[in-house]
Amino acid sequence: MATINTHTSNSGVTTYRVRVQKKGHRTHTATFPSMKEAKRWAIMIEGQIIEGRHFPTKSTHTLAELLDRYSTDVMPRKTAETQRSQQYVIRYWKRTLGHMLLDDIQPRHIIAARNAIAQTGKAATVAKYLVTLSHVFTTAIKEYQWCEMNPCTRVSRPKQPPGRVRFLSDAERTRLLVECKKSRNTHVSALVTFALYTGLRRGSLLGLTCESVRLDTETLYIPKTKNGSSLTLPLVDEALSIARALKETSTDVSDHRGANS
Repeated sequence: MATINTHTSNSGVTTYRVRVQKKGHRTHTATFPSMKEAKRWAIMIEGQIIEGRHFPTKSTHTLAELLDRYSTDVMPRKTAETQRSQQYVIRYWKRTLGHMLLDDIQPRHIIAARNAIAQTGKAATVAKYLVTLSHVFTTAIKEYQWCEMNPCTRVSRPKQPPGRVRFLSDAERTRLLVECKKSRNTHVSALVTFALYTGLRRGSLLGLTCESVRLDTETLYIPKTKNGSSLTLPLVDEALSIARALKETSTDVSDHRGANS
């Protein structure tokens, strides 16, 4: 009546998934870190089924199913930059814990994966993996009603090191712009100049179009930044001159972002 399957993830973590089936009763499944615990639970469930005890309904969805739906429903609403950075995160969790039912995923499973990531990744990388997975579970709870608990809330995230403030010297800035002007891509220099004057992120820079430039107010308008809000920045000095030139030629910066530099 009970079957136990062994699964070893790419990170080397072995788990044991128990499946208890009896005609006339719903199927019960659970995942454990050891064969001993798996067998003990199987015996207990079989005994309770024989005694006719009531069991609460359990989620029948796996993490892989949830990640697929999340990728279809939620990811398209994020910025292109965020989608690119989170695609491999989604693939990692699907590869590592995707085979498990949502209700079977315990903090210990996520902690094991977190520790494996920390062996080669920085604290910021570990935090990104955990934040993404936590939002996936939150979506499952609030929007899909596929589970009731988010195990990520019981997993600590690594402390982030203080950020390093670094500014280019006048000599470094001059050398950078000189090298950019040598590029075959004539828009590299414009992009770097805009970055120096505005501090925009790469995703926002590569999304600039002629419509972003408003010469009447001498501003640069970003309709949607990484955090989802709009942004208006003043254009001054060389950045304003470049914006005027781009506007006059009616050429989108984004049309040339794939050119070789």
